[in-house]
Amino acid sequence: MAREFRLLTRWRRHLDGSDTPVPDRWWLAIDQRRHLQQRLIRARGFSAGGQYNGSSWYFVETNIGPLAIVQQPLSRTSLPGANASFTVRVGGGSPPVYQWRKNGTNLANTANIAGVTNATLAISTVFGLDSGAYTVVINDGHTTLTSLVATLTVPDPIITLQPVSLTNNALTTATFAVAAIGRSPLSYSWIKNGTTLNDTANISGSHTSTLTLSNVSGRRRRSLFGHRNQRPRQFDEPGREPRGGGPDHHQPACQHERSFGGRASFSVGVIGSPMSFTWYQNNSAIVGTDSTLSLSNLAAANVGSYFVVVSNAYGTLVSSAVLLSVNYATADALNPGLTPYAGQGVNVASLAVQADGEILFGG
Repeated sequence: MAREFRLLTRWRRHLDGSDTPVPDRWWLAIDQRRHLQQRLIRARGFSAGGQYNGSSWYFVETNIGPLAIVQQPLSRTSLPGANASFTVRVGGGSPPVYQWRKNGTNLANTANIAGVTNATLAISTVFGLDSGAYTVVINDGHTTLTSLVATLTVPDPIITLQPVSLTNNALTTATFAVAAIGRSPLSYSWIKNGTTLNDTANISGSHTSTLTLSNVSGRRRRSLFGHRNQRPRQFDEPGREPRGGGPDHHQPACQHERSFGGRASFSVGVIGSPMSFTWYQNNSAIVGTDSTLSLSNLAAANVGSYFVVVSNAYGTLVSSAVLLSVNYATADALNPGLTPYAGQGVNVASLAVQADGEILFGG
């Protein structure tokens, strides 16, 4: 409960600058032990100026009572490498002495800790070792107080740049990188499907921030640190989309025309681990288990649409279709042997059909 005392005191300023109260002044006397366990005293006064001085109001306040904490230090979380600080505020009592503690042990000023005997404790460039429970003990010669616990949490280390998923063609190089901050030295271990990797002929950097895989193939189509290395993409694909994942391939040509009794061949270019080929004519599997299909003595039965299915242990791809047509016409020299003049033969070099159906020969 606030109580207000109104006091009027007159002061006289002398030529030497000193002030003295005039007679009949009022005084405020308080028994601190009985009336003020912890109180805030405020006073306001008015100074009336003389001939060469102005007049003004003044205001003062002070805490009267035993030592008390009026603001506790607060818990906080700081990133590795950042700064952290804790502050306590007290009132009453005599001028206090401070001693900051961590996990119950008195702190001393170091290269990154300052203010261990001040109201504010400052910690620079925090890391995991700085995490803990901080308190401050305050003593004014009459009273000793200990603050509440303020916890400093420093997640150490933390990842600032995550690796990114990749899609690579077979036999190319794939690289994963990660960035992290924390108290040095940091160690790295790349993991594939829950198994820690080690450097091999085609794996390097398995215990560094950058992992490199050379000559990748379908057997590495798995996750690294939870990131899926998806199947290699098909390239040069004028037709059907691929199914599944695994090898990459070049598509065969789109159309072939061959003569009756002749030969035809179709090829597909493949990149990937060991694989199998199955050729199809008009959606029916035919003989042909290599990357090249050869046909001879072409006839009507060979006409149709051809494609190949390429597969290995890690995926399946289907090529686009190619059309094969067989020309049944045979080469024939057109020379009817006309003899418009006696004893002279004429070789026909060209002919034309008129609108009325008449055929003209030229030679």
